[in-house]
Order: sequence, then C-alpha cells, then structure tokens
Amino acid sequence: MSEAISNNRRQRKKEATKSKIIEIAVELFNKQGFEFTTMEQIAEQTDIAKGTLYNYFPTKELIVGTYIHGVIEGNGPFVDLMINELPDTRSRLYEVLVNMSRWNEQNREFVEIYLHSRMQTTYKSRNKPGEQSGFRLNLEKIFRLGQQEGELKEDLSIEFLATHFTVMYFTTLIRWLADPENFELPKELSLLIDFFLNGSKKQL
Repeated sequence: MSEAISNNRRQRKKEATKSKIIEIAVELFNKQGFEFTTMEQIAEQTDIAKGTLYNYFPTKELIVGTYIHGVIEGNGPFVDLMINELPDTRSRLYEVLVNMSRWNEQNREFVEIYLHSRMQTTYKSRNKPGEQSGFRLNLEKIFRLGQQEGELKEDLSIEFLATHFTVMYFTTLIRWLADPENFELPKELSLLIDFFLNGSKKQL
C-alpha cells in the first residue's frame, strides 16, 4: 500500500513539474518570442536543472505541442456537449473547427510552430493506442456518431476518416498561415467540410 502511495506522489510531482514548465515556457514565449527563448531560460525560471527539463521536453516545439493538446483537451466537456446537441456531422465538424480557429487566430505563432513540427514527424512515427491528440479524438467521436446515425458510410474506418480529414485541415491551416490577411478561415473551413463530406461531384 505504501509503495502505491509513493508511486502516486511521484506521479503527481511529475505532473506538477510538467505543468509548471509549460506555464512558464508559454509566458516566456509570449513575452519575448519563441525564437528568442532558450531552454536554459525555461529551466532557470522553472528552478530545475537543464537536464531535468530535457527529460520532460527534449525541444521547445514539444512544449508548444503539449500546450496546444492541453488546450484542446481542456475544452473536451464543451465539445462533447456540443457534439451531442448538434443535428449532423457537418454542423458538428464546423463548430469544432470554428471554435478552434478563434484560438488559432489569437495564437498564430504557436500554431505555426506546431504545424511545422507535425509535418516533420507525421510520416516518421505513429501514435500508440491511447496517445491520440484531443483533436483527433474529437474527430473520431464525430465520425463514429455519424456512422451510428446512418449519415456516413460504414465501410470506411474511423481511423481512415479522421486521418484524411486531419491532413485536409492541416493543409487549410498552412494556407491561412501563409496569407492570413486575405484568407477567410471560417469560409474555407466550411468549404473543407463540404468537400470532405460531398466530394467534388457536380450535383444534378
């Protein structure tokens, strides 16, 4: 029993340290910019050894990615409620993406860093079971519900749907990052969803 308590305490301490690193790093990124913030500064401000910091986060990019995943996961209860209240797959996808786009527009630098990192690692590794991002899990919930309601084809796996939609979504974000002043993100997200659900076939 005492060993279990000790393990729980160590785990809570690790999670607290991890959260403190992310909090301080994000403050530094916002204050002086991602490029001009060093791992040494983050370690010093967090009051931990640099080696300890690298054990938690080998790169600054990983800190940003973990921060973004935390933001998405924190909105999980709201997303679950929204998914269950909205009537169809299109409206569920649109609300999830538009709500995310509001945060993206306020945190453009973080989004750019995250996407650049994801594009470098997407084809080099696969997530282990249970390690999917909050965004990916939200997509899977939406597509699973769409299949259960008879709206989406059942012969397409949830993994297939979520993977291809994620790639299309990332492509849309990259286009927005390249020219944010002339790119209407909500409009493009609506077009993305329509294309994904309906394809490019002309309706007769």
